Amino acid sequence: MQSGGRGPRRALIIAAAAVVVLLLGASVFGVDAYAKHAICSYLEDPSTVPGGAATTEPGTPSLAEMHDAADNLRDYSRMVLFHGDLKSAATGIADDVDRMADLVDGSAGMSTKTVFTELMTIATSVNSHIRQAQRACGLPVVGVLDN
Repeated sequence: MQSGGRGPRRALIIAAAAVVVLLLGASVFGVDAYAKHAICSYLEDPSTVPGGAATTEPGTPSLAEMHDAADNLRDYSRMVLFHGDLKSAATGIADDVDRMADLVDGSAGMSTKTVFTELMTIATSVNSHIRQAQRACGLPVVGVLDN
């Protein structure tokens, strides 16, 4: 009758595994909630770029600051695990910011018409991604033009 000794040990192993699973699950939900909060806070107040530093002057970020902000937003979007719309929108916003910085950096040799066309394309994309993110955060869906 050696099976009596296995029961308590087996129950202890199962209990320990359950605790580990619960802790991991709580951690995953915590990371998701933290990332969602950071992104949604940014949408409510763009001066709170997730993980970013203050700009050199209000309203005029440098190209490096724009790329840093996009990278930080992209990092937060990678931590969003249970909100696919928010993850997609945040990644899209980050890509739009990078495209904008690249356009500003490389526009010296471009025609005015080309720059304007590209700016309009990026502005439309930014507005669409901001609206998608606002919806995912439960915020009023106004885009960037009605703020």
